[in-house]
Amino acid sequence: MKIRTILCVALLVLLVIDAQVFAQKRVMARFVPERHDDFVFENNLVAGRIYGKSLENCGKGSITSPGIDIWVKTPGGLVANERYRMELQEGRSYHKNWGNGKDCYKVSKSLGGGASVPLVNGRPAYPSTNYRSWKILEQKDDKVVFTLSYPQWQFEGVNISLTKKFTVRADTYFVEVEDSYEFDGDSLLVVAGINRHLKQKTIEKEYSTSDSYAIWEKASDTSIEPEDGMIGVAVVVPGATYLSTEGASGMVGKKIGRGETFRYHFGSCWSKGNLKSADDWFTCVKNIFQCPIAFSSEQLRFKVRETWGTDKPLYTRTIKEDGSLKPTKLTDWTVGFFPGSLWYMYEFTNEQYWADAAKHFTEGLESNQFFTGNHDIGFMMYCSYGNAYRITRNEQYRSIIIQSAKSLCTRFRPEAKIIQSWRPNKKKGWICPVIIDNMMNLELLFEASILSGDNTYRDVAITHANTTMKNHFRKDNSSFHVVDYDPQTGAIRSKCTRQGYSDESAWSRGQAWGMYGYTVCYRYTKDKKYLKQAEKIAKFILSHKNLPEDMIPYWDFDAPDIPNAKRDASAGAISASALLELYTYTKNKNYLKAADKMIESLSSDAYRMPLGKGRGFLIQHSVTDLNGGNEVDLPLNYADYYWLEAIKRRLQIK
Repeated sequence: MKIRTILCVALLVLLVIDAQVFAQKRVMARFVPERHDDFVFENNLVAGRIYGKSLENCGKGSITSPGIDIWVKTPGGLVANERYRMELQEGRSYHKNWGNGKDCYKVSKSLGGGASVPLVNGRPAYPSTNYRSWKILEQKDDKVVFTLSYPQWQFEGVNISLTKKFTVRADTYFVEVEDSYEFDGDSLLVVAGINRHLKQKTIEKEYSTSDSYAIWEKASDTSIEPEDGMIGVAVVVPGATYLSTEGASGMVGKKIGRGETFRYHFGSCWSKGNLKSADDWFTCVKNIFQCPIAFSSEQLRFKVRETWGTDKPLYTRTIKEDGSLKPTKLTDWTVGFFPGSLWYMYEFTNEQYWADAAKHFTEGLESNQFFTGNHDIGFMMYCSYGNAYRITRNEQYRSIIIQSAKSLCTRFRPEAKIIQSWRPNKKKGWICPVIIDNMMNLELLFEASILSGDNTYRDVAITHANTTMKNHFRKDNSSFHVVDYDPQTGAIRSKCTRQGYSDESAWSRGQAWGMYGYTVCYRYTKDKKYLKQAEKIAKFILSHKNLPEDMIPYWDFDAPDIPNAKRDASAGAISASALLELYTYTKNKNYLKAADKMIESLSSDAYRMPLGKGRGFLIQHSVTDLNGGNEVDLPLNYADYYWLEAIKRRLQIK
C-alpha cells in the first residue's frame, strides 16, 4: 500500500474510535423479548440479529440455528428498533423495504452470514438450542460489546459449550467476534462460515484467500434485480489453516486448544449503499487488515494471550526456528518494547483492553529499576514506564523512572566522561566498552531530570553525548559500533564492532541508533550541535550507495554480499521514526519523504508479518547479530515498537 493510503486508513480508524468526533449514536445492540427473544445489533452501515429461545417453539416459523441473520440497510442512522416497532405495532413487515432496507436474508439451520461452528469428524456440530443468555459488556455511542451464551450440547460423543463475544464498532462493515468454546479433548477444529444458498442459487461471485471467504449474491431469491439489490457477505479468520468453498457453506477456520479463543470477523454490505459491486466488496474484504492499527490489534492480542502468564508475564523478543516464542530473562535489554507497543495501541484505540495489558506487562518490570548490569535499563524502563507515565501520569511510574535513571548513572565514568555499556571482556580485550546504542538510553536521563528537578541526570546525558560525538564517528559521519575506553583516563583503547560486518563497516542499526539518539538530545537541549550531528548521520544513511530502493537497509551498509545480503527491518523502523522527529525540527521534506517510503515498505507484504502468523509479531526480516548467527532474518520486538512509533509520529504530522 502507498503511504497515503496507509495513513488515510489509519487516520480513519483513529477518527472512528474517537467518540467525541461524532455526537450521534452510531451503534446499538439489545435483547428483543417482544420478538421471539431476538438479539439485534447494528451500526450505521450494517445490521443483523441472532435467534433466541422462543423462536425454537413458535409454530410454523420455528428455527434452531446459530446463524447470523443479515439485514440490509442504507448507510446512515440506526433502523432496527424502528423496524421492530413497525412490524409489531403497525403490521408493516420488516421483510419489505420501507425506504431504508429490509430483512431478506435466508438463514434456516446454517451459519447464516458469519456464525462459527466446530467440525467434529468433518461434520458441523451445531448447538442444540439457540442462545440462552446475554450480557452487554460495554455501550458507547460508537461501540458496543456483548456476549451470547449457548448451553452445553453433545455431538458424536463430544461435549461442547460456547460463549460468543461480539464487538460492534461504528463506520465499518465488519463485526469482531471472539468465541470461547469448552469441549472434550485437547483441541477442536472451529470454522466461521457463510450459507452458500445452493437451493436458491443466488451467488454470482465468490472470493477466497487462505484466511477469508466472501460472496456476492442476490439479496433475495424472490426478487427481480434491482428491487432488492445485491448483498456481499464475508468471514475473515486471522491465521486460518482450513478453507472449504464447496458444499452448503463456505468455511474458514483453524484448530484451537483448550482455553484458546477463536477470533474472527464477519461482515456484509448492500449494493444500494456505498459498495455497489462485487469488486467493491471484495476489495473491502482484502483491505480489512491493511490498516496498520487493525492489523496490529489482531497480532498483538495473540501475543498478549500467549504471554500473559499466571503469576507474572512472559517476555519474548523473537521466535525460535520452530516458530514458537523465544522467552527472555527479565533483565534482557528488549523487555520494554512489548509493553511500549501496547501503550501505543492504547493511544491509537483508547480501548481499556490495551491499557490493562500495557499496565500488566509494564509493572512486571518494576524490579528492573534497580538493574545496574549494563546500560540497557533505558530501553527496558523508558519504553515501558516512560510511555506509561506519559499517558497515565501515575506517580508510582514517575518514581520508578527516576530510580531507573539513578541506576543507569552508576555506570557513568566521570574521568572518561561516558556511560559504560558492557562489562569488561578479556577475550575481546575490552575494559570499558561503549556502544553507539547507548545514545538511546539518554532519553531516560533527560526525562528523569525534568521529573525530579535534579539536573545531575541531564548533565550525565550531555557529557556522554558530547564524548560519543567526539570519538564514535568517522569522517563520513558513520559510526563505529564499539569504542573501548580507559575508564581512569578516558584514553581510547580501540574502535571496533560487535554486531557489524567489520571494525570499519557501518552497521545499519548502529547508524539508526545514532541518528535517533542525537535527535532526542536536540529535543531536550535545543543545542544545535546535536541537530547538526543527527542530520549528518541522516545524510550518510539516505545518500549511501548501498541503501536499497525500498529504503530498508541491509544489515550492514558494507556487507560483502550486497545485493543478496539480509535486510534489517528494525534499522528501517528506527530510522523512519527518527527521521520523522528530525523533520519536525528542520522541515526538510527529504526526511519526510524517506520516512514515508520506509513506513510504506515495512507495511507491505515484503516485511509485514502475514496476518495470524509469527506468534503475534508485526514485522519480519530483522537481524540481531549475523556474525554470531543470532536471530537472523526473524521478527524482533523492537522492530515492531519503532514501526508503531513511526506510524504514530507520522499521523501527528499534517
